[in-house]
Amino acid sequence: MKFKNFDLKRKLILTSLIFLVSCGKSQTSNNQVIKVDPLIEKHLVKDYQICHLSNQCIDNQRLLKDLYGSGLKFLDANEVEVNGAGIANLIYSTKFIHKNNYYALFISGFSAYDRSGEVPSCHACGQQMGLAIFKFNVEKNLWEDYSLNNNVGDFGAFGDLNLGTMKSSKLGLYGIANNNFLLTFDQGYMGQGYISQWIELISISKDDGALGMRRIGAVSIAEINCSGNKREDLDWISTREFVNNDKIPYPDVYLNIDYKSIACDEKNSKVIATKKRIYRYDVVKNSYLEVSQ
Repeated sequence: MKFKNFDLKRKLILTSLIFLVSCGKSQTSNNQVIKVDPLIEKHLVKDYQICHLSNQCIDNQRLLKDLYGSGLKFLDANEVEVNGAGIANLIYSTKFIHKNNYYALFISGFSAYDRSGEVPSCHACGQQMGLAIFKFNVEKNLWEDYSLNNNVGDFGAFGDLNLGTMKSSKLGLYGIANNNFLLTFDQGYMGQGYISQWIELISISKDDGALGMRRIGAVSIAEINCSGNKREDLDWISTREFVNNDKIPYPDVYLNIDYKSIACDEKNSKVIATKKRIYRYDVVKNSYLEVSQ
């Protein structure tokens, strides 16, 4: 079975991040905030075939073959069985332009069969994310693999990758240094009426496996109490901004937080306090950490 286990490599690649010393625009000397504009910022779509202006196209069948190798049994246009071990399916796909180059982005999910030979669908059962970016080569007039990884990490619940847990959630892609990218998407979990929501951050560079795509942290964006139990801490939600930082390879995450007066009551609750938090990527710990202001 053509699966790659890249988890053991993650610690080995941390030092390679040091070469990313620039993030394009930088913050000015008077602390003016320079936001990073997303290349992609939308709800989920599925384009089963993505075409360049030259009418050269790439479809999800090539995506699934490039990610999972041979031994695929196509169940339909969107879903394959991988070497009899589980099911992989297309979750998201779209195209975008960066620095006058055309790219195609595909996200897939893989679910291994359980002991009974079924795909698990329990509340804690997510999917293994596969991620692929293709770049169009104008001189050769064809799509080329830019970065591939069939095991970025396990995300989601109830047997689904669940790229976004709120109606307002957005999947974002940001251009950073050296033609690399930062992919972000929302995740969430509810246990006994307590709801937590956060952003996942995935680094993408021109390489295969964990050398090209890896999880670099998560940032909490909301805490909501719908349990009926009274607690001293208040519900809070937030909006986010990504801001260039010329000292590290990835942008800072700015959260604008609103604290609510009534738990689990969006209609009647009022904002009673606000706060700003800033999270910054730590190269040594390979994670986003809150910084003091």
